[in-house]
Amino acid sequence: MLAVARKLLHSTRRGRDEAAGGRDAMQTEVHFVGGPFDGFEQALVLSSSGLPATVAFPISRGVFRIMEGRARGRRSPTTSVAVYRRARTASGCRYYFLGSILPEKLRIEG
Repeated sequence: MLAVARKLLHSTRRGRDEAAGGRDAMQTEVHFVGGPFDGFEQALVLSSSGLPATVAFPISRGVFRIMEGRARGRRSPTTSVAVYRRARTASGCRYYFLGSILPEKLRIEG
């Protein structure tokens, strides 16, 4: 699951880079509902079909700094992992909070 979250975060960065470069690409609005990222919105330069159905984000102080576009700062421990499930909408897609899990109880499957 963490690899899936990395893919989404990488896609977010790549989308910003492509948008800045003026390349023509489909833009998808992604909205998070519930949990620690409630209300967070991000425009991605890729179609919603390219987004994973389920994402998991490690939660730490540094993650929120990154999401705000600030420097990560000092490394901070992961306190939990937030899991979201995708639902497509007419205007983009939404990720709904499913719950969280302690990092030591997370089982990652390939």
